[in-house]
Amino acid sequence: MDIEVFKRVGTSGFNFESAGVLDTFKSLTAKWRYYTYSEFSLTILLDNLKEIISDNSEDATRRRNIITALFTSDNIININDVYFYIDRVICDDSTEGELVVSGKSLRAKSLKRIIYRIYHQTKRPEQIIYDHLNNEVVNPSQTSRKIQYLSVVLPGTLSTSTVDYQNSYGVVSDEVDTLCSAYDIGIRETATNLQTPHNKLEIVKGRDLSDVVEFNIDFDNLLSESYESSNFDEATMAWVFGEGEGTARMNVKLNDNLAGLEREEIYVDARDIQKQTQDGNGIDITLTDTQYKAALTSRGVEKLAEQVEVLTLNGDIDLESDLFVYGKDYQLGDRVRFSSKLFNLTKTSVLAGVDETWDSTGHHLSPLWDKESPTVFDIIKRRLNK
Repeated sequence: MDIEVFKRVGTSGFNFESAGVLDTFKSLTAKWRYYTYSEFSLTILLDNLKEIISDNSEDATRRRNIITALFTSDNIININDVYFYIDRVICDDSTEGELVVSGKSLRAKSLKRIIYRIYHQTKRPEQIIYDHLNNEVVNPSQTSRKIQYLSVVLPGTLSTSTVDYQNSYGVVSDEVDTLCSAYDIGIRETATNLQTPHNKLEIVKGRDLSDVVEFNIDFDNLLSESYESSNFDEATMAWVFGEGEGTARMNVKLNDNLAGLEREEIYVDARDIQKQTQDGNGIDITLTDTQYKAALTSRGVEKLAEQVEVLTLNGDIDLESDLFVYGKDYQLGDRVRFSSKLFNLTKTSVLAGVDETWDSTGHHLSPLWDKESPTVFDIIKRRLNK
C-alpha cells in the first residue's frame, strides 16, 4: 500500500506539489463513510522514513524536523484515489518514535463554510444538498469562499418526493449530513486525477441488494460478529415550534398518534424558520401557514432521523472469500442482508461505512451497518444547538 504525500506550496491558495511516496508505516486506517465525509489515521515510525525525504541527512533531529514539516496541517495525502487533508499530527512520546497523522477527506472542508443566505426551497433532498455544496463551497458568488480542490456533479432524480426546507447560516457540512442521513442519500468522493489534489463529489443513492448479497458466519464471508441494541437516545414523536410567542407560537406535531412507551417526545426549536423569507434566488417571499408548517415538518423529520433506535450487526469481512467482493458486488450505500444464528437476528442494513486497515497483520475490512451510535459529544452538540 503506497501513500502519496502532497505539500502545500506557499501559505495561501490551493497549489500543491508531490513530496514523495510513503510505502512504510506501522498502520493506516481509512474510515470510508456513506452519510458523511471519510477520515484517516496513519501511524508512522519516524526512523523508517528515509525513503520519502529528499534530504538524506543521517542526523535524526534534522530528519524529524523535515518529517514534521511534511506531515503538517492542510498538506494532502492520497489513499486509494481519494484525497484527504491533514488536520492533526501527534507525537505523544518522542522516545517511542511514532507520529500519528490524521485528517479528513476534502469534502469535510464544508465544515468551514456556512449557508450564507436565507434559503427556502421545496425540492427533492438531493437537489438541496447540491445547492448547499455548489452555492457555498464549490461555486460561491464570493470567490474568496471557494474551495478550489472540490467540484460537485448535478444529481439525477434519486428521491420520489420533495421536502419543504429552510435554513440560514447553518454549517454546510452539518446540513448536508443531516439531509443525507434523513433521506438515505450519500456522497461519493473520488480524485479527478493523480497529479493534482482535487476530489469530485457525486450525490448518490445506494442499491437494494438484500435479495442477492448476504453476510453470515456460516457462509464463511464473516470472520466475527458483534451486536448492539439500544434505544437510550431514541425519539419517536416531535413537537416542532417555529416563530411567535407563547400560545401564538406556530407549531406542528409529528407522530402524535403514538402513546405509552412507544411515545418518546423531543422538543425541536425551529424559530430560525421564518414566514418572511427568500427563495433560492434571493427573492423575498411570504409563506402561507400551510407552507410554513411544511417547513417545520421537514425539520422535525430530520431531527427524528438523528435519534433512532440502534439495532446493528457488525463483523469483520473475510477478504479471502470470493462469495461477495467489496467494490465489485456491493459498495457503500447498498442495502444488503446480515444474518446471525448467535444473536437470532436477520435484518437488511445499509452499508454506511467501512473501516479499512493496513498493518503488520495484513489488510482488513470492518463494515458499519446502518447508522453509528451517537457519542456523548454528538448528544452534547445536539443539545447546545436546540
